[in-house]
Amino acid sequence: SPGFVRYDAASPKGRITAWVDPKEATTNHESIDTWKAMVPKAGSGGQKIPDVVLGTPWVGEAPSICTQSFLFVNLDSKEQAESVLTYYRTKFLRFLVSRRKITQDTTKDSYMWVPVQKWDRVWTDEDLYAMYDLTRDEIEFIESQIKTMSFEVGIDES
Repeated sequence: SPGFVRYDAASPKGRITAWVDPKEATTNHESIDTWKAMVPKAGSGGQKIPDVVLGTPWVGEAPSICTQSFLFVNLDSKEQAESVLTYYRTKFLRFLVSRRKITQDTTKDSYMWVPVQKWDRVWTDEDLYAMYDLTRDEIEFIESQIKTMSFEVGIDES
């Protein structure tokens, strides 16, 4: 319907999508019209090594809103959101998050040690390992702790 926006919410069966009046949003009104890199707050709890650490991310198109079951980064374009998702999927980022995340719940504080990048490219572990001058031992340790996550990007069509 005209004027309605995409709404992402969590349910016992997984993520659901609906269309709602943007006036229903109770917070973050300034975010409605932005592109977003969206991630579930819940991820694995780190009981099994190697671990994936975080849940599957997706691009939230503008305009959209979501429940507090998700964290998001506001961005200016689809391309920037896709760049954030490639970074999010790296073992480098997920390893840093794993050092601060002690339960399945992921908060903003879980990302405290994650450096912000420029959102103008596809990020890979190889790029990040070189950028931060990691040693072979450090790389092998990260690789032994963190599972691979798919690098497909795009808007979630569900």
